[in-house]
Amino acid sequence: MKSSDISEKIIKEFKDRVLNDTLIIQYQALFYSLSFIKLLDIKALQLIQCWLHLQPDLNNDSIVDLTINDCKLKTVEGFQLPNLEVLNLSNNKLTSIKNIKNFTKLKVLNLSYNHKVKIHHLQFLVQLKELDLSECMLTNIYAVQSLVNLEVLDISENRSINISKLENITSLKILHANNCGVIDISKLSSLINLEVLDLAHNNISDIQAIQYLVKLTTLDLDHDSIKDISPLQYLQNLQELIILNHDRTEVSVAPLKSLSQLKKLIINNCIIQDISHLNTLINLEEFHIKLNYNLNLSMIQFWVNLKKLTIVFIDVQNISALKNLIYLEELNCSYNANIDITPLQYLVNLKILKICYCQLKSITQLRPLINLQELHLPSNYICDISPLEPLMKLQYLGIYDNFITDFTPIQQHSNYTKTDQYRFCIIILSGKIYLMVVTYSTSVQQLLKCLKYYRFWAEKKYGRFGVTQINLLKIFLMLLYQHQYFISYFMCFPPTSITL
Repeated sequence: MKSSDISEKIIKEFKDRVLNDTLIIQYQALFYSLSFIKLLDIKALQLIQCWLHLQPDLNNDSIVDLTINDCKLKTVEGFQLPNLEVLNLSNNKLTSIKNIKNFTKLKVLNLSYNHKVKIHHLQFLVQLKELDLSECMLTNIYAVQSLVNLEVLDISENRSINISKLENITSLKILHANNCGVIDISKLSSLINLEVLDLAHNNISDIQAIQYLVKLTTLDLDHDSIKDISPLQYLQNLQELIILNHDRTEVSVAPLKSLSQLKKLIINNCIIQDISHLNTLINLEEFHIKLNYNLNLSMIQFWVNLKKLTIVFIDVQNISALKNLIYLEELNCSYNANIDITPLQYLVNLKILKICYCQLKSITQLRPLINLQELHLPSNYICDISPLEPLMKLQYLGIYDNFITDFTPIQQHSNYTKTDQYRFCIIILSGKIYLMVVTYSTSVQQLLKCLKYYRFWAEKKYGRFGVTQINLLKIFLMLLYQHQYFISYFMCFPPTSITL
């Protein structure tokens, strides 16, 4: 029997059996008897009292990997696990971890989602290589600065942290500091071994220190306030770069032309006048750009290795440069009014295509795209969907909010796992008409009958004047969920006397 099988058996019995003294004694004996176990995984125990009773007696010289998450655990006092190397205590209610200093062989520790945990005892875990302190409501990380062997650190979602204390941990290879209220990153220049750096959702404007981190392969500057990206030109090993500014500021992408190893580039909410400098990025496989109006995309034709492309809110009509991207598998060109989709007929390897809110009238050009698996066409002016008939590999089709009356061209498609050929379901709540759009089905009329029944049932239970909008909404949403209907959107119309 594998150790994981033993663990699953323990969990099942914890959940299924009634808590009593016999059970407690039995599990005490069970823990004592598992002298050979190396991995123990305990998650979301329903019988927490039983676990808390057993906790002080948890000792085993053989356990090297222990997971106890989502168990309302408050302390690790009493744990005797001298050979433990991997410990996951995420999503508990830990406050004290004093005893953790005895786990001298610990290499991986996860304390995430423990909102009141005190971490000063971590300074003794000098062998630690991976540490997750995300979402712990920390205000300082002084204890971490002594962990000189640390290679992976996650301090994300701690809203006010001074990351300058990390400057001596030169062994760091991966650092996640997402949404930490960071402004100054000057001290990070000493972390020359960093390969992955996540500084998204902070208040950073100056990134001069990053130019020294020449081993970086991934850099995330999502939702910051960066105007000058010239320090990035020195990151010759960079393969993935994300830049998204809080405010729409003008940014020159010329410094990126030297990053020949780039495979993924995301630039959103920046005012970019020219991307012609980027024609040197011949290894690019993903390019995503949003909210940059009237941008000339002609140089995209040089990125012949592109597999994923997003050009949303660019206000572009001419996308002829895309016809050469024969390896493209995913394309999102939504929110570009009156876009000419003629070049798309050459992209025969496309699997996912999104053309939403583009005022499309004809989709004849999509007929050759026989490898499409997902097609999103909502909120256009489409009347005729017969060009979709040959697309037999489609698994998802989004065509709501168009002018389609004839769905027969796609009724023979048997691969659909989810199709939003929406019909309208009218619901009356407290004198207002609500229009709920639900997935097209032959049983829509039955759904309406069910809604009438549920209204009658609700009035009987709560009284005619006690049927509030909230109560009915809960009932209707529950009904739709039970019948596996997908809600597209919800609309409210002026008061009316119409009733179901």
